[in-house]
Amino acid sequence: MAGSYTFNGRSASVTLSGSTTAGSAFGAVKSFQLTVSRAMIDVTSFDSSGWTERYPSLASWEFTAQTLALATGATQEQDTLRSALSSETRKYLFVKNSTATSGPYTWNGWGYVSGWDLSGDESSPQIHNFTFTGDGKLNES
Repeated sequence: MAGSYTFNGRSASVTLSGSTTAGSAFGAVKSFQLTVSRAMIDVTSFDSSGWTERYPSLASWEFTAQTLALATGATQEQDTLRSALSSETRKYLFVKNSTATSGPYTWNGWGYVSGWDLSGDESSPQIHNFTFTGDGKLNES
């Protein structure tokens, strides 16, 4: 089945920073997932006519990614991730779903690295898997 995918074949961009300005970009993004959810409050009563009624409650977001591990003098993502996780340091995440100069969406917000692992074998590049849990509002532009 033929389809049209706006960002098919375009690499995403992920940066982590101590401020609201973009930091150094992580190595090539193999995959990512941005999940936004909102809990619901059950307000069903005897007046609900047999139907469940709900009101929206608090929203939350989480970002997971797989990126190539690059370790040069200027880029050491594994140190950034590991130190942010172990020191419980609040960071600012920037996610851009394409490296195109126009058209891609950008999401950003404060949060914490809540999971990190490094894996690889002798025939593949080393991969970072990490989870970033939002602390406050997720911004979109």
